[in-house]
Amino acid sequence: MKYFKIFVAIVAIAVIGATDAYAQNLDERIEALYNAGEYDALEACLDSTLALDSKNVLAWLYKALVYIDGFEHSGALICYDKVLAIEPENATAWNNKGTTYLYMGRYEEAIKCFDRALAIAPDDAIAWHNKGLSKYHLERYEEALECFDKALAIEPKDDTWVYKGNVYNELKRYEEALESYSRALELAPDEHKAYIQMNIDETLEDVKNATSPTFPSE
Repeated sequence: MKYFKIFVAIVAIAVIGATDAYAQNLDERIEALYNAGEYDALEACLDSTLALDSKNVLAWLYKALVYIDGFEHSGALICYDKVLAIEPENATAWNNKGTTYLYMGRYEEAIKCFDRALAIAPDDAIAWHNKGLSKYHLERYEEALECFDKALAIEPKDDTWVYKGNVYNELKRYEEALESYSRALELAPDEHKAYIQMNIDETLEDVKNATSPTFPSE
């Protein structure tokens, strides 16, 4: 079972709108609670923030992430629509909305969102990676390779190399698959290496099976 990873774009703390010390401190508190996994406190903070300012983009974005972490995808979509009603050109919201559709298996809708994100931020490696995943699941393998190549040209990541290898496996281009996995190993943190090695071992087994002679049954 070859593994993959979907990337969710986390909002940078330096956002437009944090124009005073209070707003900046609030943004930092929201980010700190999310990173610490203190979701009850975070939800209370987000709800009180949105009760005072229903157009707080950062609060809506983090509320969506809480929904995603709880597998409540429809709630996340509502939050991203709230953001996009306020900031139609928010590339993070478009990417994460697409990511939510990707989790839900709604790949065509995901691609449309990633295209919107990339129209705003064409050098967004996360959006290219996730668009490639959507193409992969639709079995549009050559198009998926193009997306992964775009992502890797911007920001090489072991996950993207792994998925490029998986595409080559589907195309039975095993030598290129093994090269991709090797590139992934060079970049991977220790906790990813066992999964990548598993992909290499499976590919070598595929090569063995593809080259083993078959004999007609008597």
